[in-house]
Amino acid sequence: FFVERLYSFLGLQSVMSTDLLLVQPDDWIPKSLVSFMCFLINLTILRKEWIKRKTMKANLIFSSKAIQYCPIACMISGVMMGLFGCCRYLPIACFFSTQSFSSSLALQTSFIGYFQLSRLYYCFSQTKVYSNKGYSNVLFIFMYALGIMYT
Repeated sequence: FFVERLYSFLGLQSVMSTDLLLVQPDDWIPKSLVSFMCFLINLTILRKEWIKRKTMKANLIFSSKAIQYCPIACMISGVMMGLFGCCRYLPIACFFSTQSFSSSLALQTSFIGYFQLSRLYYCFSQTKVYSNKGYSNVLFIFMYALGIMYT
C-alpha cells in the first residue's frame, strides 16, 4: 500500500501483482533513453578532456591538486550517473544501480563544490596577491570541513 502511494505521489505508473512492483514500459523506456544519451554526452566530454590533457601535459600548470583532479572526477561521476541511470530498470542491475546512481550524484556535487572552493581560494585568499582584502584561511578550512561532513 505504501509503495503504491509513494509511486503515485512521484508520478510513476505501476501495477501491483502478487507483491511485485512492475514498472510500465512507457515509464522506463524514456528514462532509460535519456540516461543513455546523457551517458554518451558525458563520455564524449570526458574523452575530449582526457585527450586534451594528455597532449598538452607539458604546458598544463595547475595551482593545486583540487583544481587538477576535481573536474575530471566530476566528469567521471557524470558518466557513472548516466550508466547507472540506464541500468535502473534491468532485472538484476536494479539492485545496485539505484544506490550507485544516488552516490554518483552526491560525489559529482561534492567534486564540483571542492573545485569551486579551490578556485575561490586561488583568487580571493589573503595569501594571494590578486586582492588587497582576501578571505582568511580559517574560512576556507571551515568550508572544506563542511564539505567533508556533507560528503
